[in-house]
Amino acid sequence: MFGLSYGGYLTQWLVGASDRFRGAVAENGVANQVSTWANSYFGVHFDRHWKLGDPLTRAGMLRMWSSSPLSQVARIRTPLLILQSEEDQVCPAADNEQLFVALRVLGRETEYVLYPEEHHDLKSSGRPDRRIDRMERILAWFDRWVRGIES
Repeated sequence: MFGLSYGGYLTQWLVGASDRFRGAVAENGVANQVSTWANSYFGVHFDRHWKLGDPLTRAGMLRMWSSSPLSQVARIRTPLLILQSEEDQVCPAADNEQLFVALRVLGRETEYVLYPEEHHDLKSSGRPDRRIDRMERILAWFDRWVRGIES
């Protein structure tokens, strides 16, 4: 399982909802809808437009929390590689740091890679050495957890 941006969010969500995947990579996802509301440069407007809720009321905050992958972190058993661009203002690094820390506290198999000075679309506009590193890490992760090959 692999996803970037909304796909990163879906990857995080699906590994918490199912144990069918042997390995997963989530890149620049949103793990905590509550914190992203204020940390993303368009969080407030996005959440209002899609009627996702807001943390200004308890009901709104609970609604946002219930759609956050972080809310189901205890159910994540799939080895998860989390890739994050440091300067991503769409899907902020703080979200994925929260998910990573929670997974580590729970003793789950996870790695977190933060690409300095990179933005949301690292895969196509990032520095070439970082794009190569990204691809090598993704392939190595799937080799290890899906194919059973240690690098």
